[in-house]
Amino acid sequence: MASVRLDASASSDPDGDALTFRWRQVSGPTVNLTSPPGQPAEVTFTAPLVATSARIVVEVTVRDARASATALSTIDVVPASPGLIGGRVVDENNNPVRGATVFAVREDGVTSNTTTTDDNGNFVVNPARIGRHTVHVEDQLHEATTATATVSSGMLSITEPDPIRLTVLAGTLQGVVRSSAGVPLAGARVQVFDGGGNAIRSATTAPDGSYRIPGMSARVIRDAQLIRVSPDDLIPWLEALPPLTIGADNRLDFLYADLHLTLTIKRVKGQPRPRFPVDVDLVYSGEVVASAEVNRSTSRLRFQNLPASLFLVRVTPKGGPTRQFEIRLMPGRVNSARVTYTPGLR
Repeated sequence: MASVRLDASASSDPDGDALTFRWRQVSGPTVNLTSPPGQPAEVTFTAPLVATSARIVVEVTVRDARASATALSTIDVVPASPGLIGGRVVDENNNPVRGATVFAVREDGVTSNTTTTDDNGNFVVNPARIGRHTVHVEDQLHEATTATATVSSGMLSITEPDPIRLTVLAGTLQGVVRSSAGVPLAGARVQVFDGGGNAIRSATTAPDGSYRIPGMSARVIRDAQLIRVSPDDLIPWLEALPPLTIGADNRLDFLYADLHLTLTIKRVKGQPRPRFPVDVDLVYSGEVVASAEVNRSTSRLRFQNLPASLFLVRVTPKGGPTRQFEIRLMPGRVNSARVTYTPGLR
């Protein structure tokens, strides 16, 4: 930006009286008029940045003890030729970030055009007006950040820093693990697995049953498939991970359930009586997690602290065919189910 100097030191008084000088701006874009120390006959100011041509008028009044005189100075200001802002955007591992949004805001609030980074993470803001800019970089998978650049007329200005480094946008997965009675389960292991069965994130519940898994970046969320909760002395809970939001605090609570199962063994007319005992197995995620024996035609069974998920009830009478029934348990409640089993029917 150009500096302008106005000088009225050629003013004189025929009587040799001392002169005083008073400067003021009459019109045009506002500028800051400053006289050098001990030189009131001079004034300087920095020409403002303008988008269109403008005219600044400055008045000086010169006085002695008896009279005064006034003069006007006219300064025409034209827009400076714009420059360019260039730079490169990378991630924490120095990999180029493609498709990041970049724009610049000059100190006076003027905003540039928006551009995006190419396959190599490079960008050019064109045009960029003369002056100091804050360069904003935004990407949906990373935290937004800024850099600076000072643009000169017709020049390519590189950002500071260069390259601009983005931090992966990482949210959390958090929640509470409780028994079917609502009691917090401390010390439970909460693990997130990828599709290959590898644990990629984990946490342990606090005394209040809460857990918090940080570092849930876009890449982790993309790879995450399953979540497993393993409280002491309870059946491990395994389920598919629901959709998570990138960069957010995602919540997933685990509240165990109870099951009241009423099993009726029904005899078919003309068929022999069913033989006891009848084995009842609860199957969860392909494994038998609870079993009981039934020795009466109608029996009531209770299973406590089961994962609120889909179970198979497998009924096998002695010497008879096995039947399976699906039951989905709801969290935080006693689930009731009635199962009628007829050994003679296929």
